[in-house]
Amino acid sequence: LRSDLMYADGQAVRPDDFRRAIERGFQIADPSGEAVGPSYFGSLLGAEACADAPVQRCDLSAGIVPDASANTVTFHLSMPDPDFLYRLALSLGYPVPPDTPANAPVDGAFPGTGPYTVSATGNNEVRLTRNPHFRSWDPNVRPDGFADEIVWRYGIEPAEGLAMVERGEADYLASIGGGSIPPESIGALRAEYTAQIHSASVSVTSVLLNTAVPPFDSLEARQAVSMAIDRARVAELYGGAFAVAVTCQVLPPAYPGYQPYCPYTTNPGPGGRWQAPDMGAAQGLVDASGTRGAVVVVGPVLDRYRELGPYLVTVLQDLGYQASLDPETDPDKIYEALNTGHIQITPITWLSDILAPSGFLSAFTCAESGGLSNYCDPALDALIAQARQLQTTDQAAAVAKWAEVDRAVVDLALWAPLYNAGTEFVSARVGNFQFHPAYFVLLDQLWVQ
Repeated sequence: LRSDLMYADGQAVRPDDFRRAIERGFQIADPSGEAVGPSYFGSLLGAEACADAPVQRCDLSAGIVPDASANTVTFHLSMPDPDFLYRLALSLGYPVPPDTPANAPVDGAFPGTGPYTVSATGNNEVRLTRNPHFRSWDPNVRPDGFADEIVWRYGIEPAEGLAMVERGEADYLASIGGGSIPPESIGALRAEYTAQIHSASVSVTSVLLNTAVPPFDSLEARQAVSMAIDRARVAELYGGAFAVAVTCQVLPPAYPGYQPYCPYTTNPGPGGRWQAPDMGAAQGLVDASGTRGAVVVVGPVLDRYRELGPYLVTVLQDLGYQASLDPETDPDKIYEALNTGHIQITPITWLSDILAPSGFLSAFTCAESGGLSNYCDPALDALIAQARQLQTTDQAAAVAKWAEVDRAVVDLALWAPLYNAGTEFVSARVGNFQFHPAYFVLLDQLWVQ
């Protein structure tokens, strides 16, 4: 650790604080009643004893060894974990001081180590002010923030938030995951506020295809769906080409391993761009699959896809299926159906919490595909394992291997990717817009004039 590392309340950061923080992840339940520790730090030596988290006490002294005299923390893993450093950078790995409750959430906020500290919280607002103990040790690695204060307000309807930014009463309208800006407003915003619109995506919206049940247990049937979808028409449903970028693949453009690739289009070329649907080829794939006339139920679909659901029904009917739309609208029941793999086909949006290709592509392994595709192929698992292994020794080779995995998933048509959403709107006084592909807009790097 750096010798001058301090919390915003003036306490020095100690090596012990890192173990304390990660142990808390095994001891505190999230709103669902589960603890997040096993998902992120299950590879630590000793974590297996805390696998049934939340537990009253998780002892990770074998896996996390702090040394106060050397000012170091050593991590011991029970198995290779190529994503460990990415996970260590998440908030679950942030150090916490000794007076932090070990088995209960913090009332308010942690004292952090960055350029800002939480100075106030309310029912619909969090206020950040400068951390008086922060000193930038390298402006290229951790620059200071520009604004003296950042106020994040939530619980505001998107239309009102949009109007507040237009009037200069707010500086940024968050669109985390895509969709906060009303799609019907994007055209007018582009025309009137061109310099205030930024395109930045961290997600992929796809059509989930359940490979465990007919007709999508057939490769050709899945490929037919991806070939028949008019992605330009889908894009228009969500604000047009500027608001959402059409895609045929799972990895978003900003992620390591992304190489444009699209076999599901007319005249596929080396540029890997989608051009138009090919219904003739799609019909041929349906014939080859022998699934024409099969009964298909779309959904249930979440409210955010209410325009997309009926469109998918039309596409499937045009392909010769007996397609209908599930009328269920209860979000809890929809998520339950998704998680248990009881949906044939429905739209989903996927984000990753780490800047690693595995955050997207591990969803197709035998261990993690339940509900997402219900697909298990040892050959694909082996390919993903190769990419993960290379990630620890040869980053360039790992990136190339992840691109190969991405193409394999596209060829198998495990999902039918549609678009990458992300339109950011800032006020006229904001400059230096920067966006991180896993962590969204960098609020501290915005400047205001």
